[in-house]
Amino acid sequence: MQIEYEEFIGKARYIARPSGPHVELVVTDPTPQLRVAYYTAMSKGARSRTMARALVKRMVEDARKTGRQIVPLCPFVRDEAEKNPDWADVIRDQA
Repeated sequence: MQIEYEEFIGKARYIARPSGPHVELVVTDPTPQLRVAYYTAMSKGARSRTMARALVKRMVEDARKTGRQIVPLCPFVRDEAEKNPDWADVIRDQA
C-alpha cells in the first residue's frame, strides 16, 4: 500500500489510495514542533481500519524524524496511541 502526504493551505493529510475507496488522516501543524491529528475518514470494514492504522503509523514515524509531538484529537488516533505505549515519545496529552 502506498501512503502519500499532501499539503494544502493550513491543512495536510496522509492518504492511502488502494483500488476502491481511499482512507485519509487530516492533520495541521500549528507550530513546527506540533502536529494535530483531527480526523480519520474511512469506509467501514477491516480493510479500511488496517489502512487507517498504517496512516497513523506513518504519522508517528514522520513525527519522530522531524521532532514533532502529536496531539491526537481524532478518536481513532487516540485509540491507536493507547494501544501503542511505545509511541509515548511523540504522543502529547491533549490537556
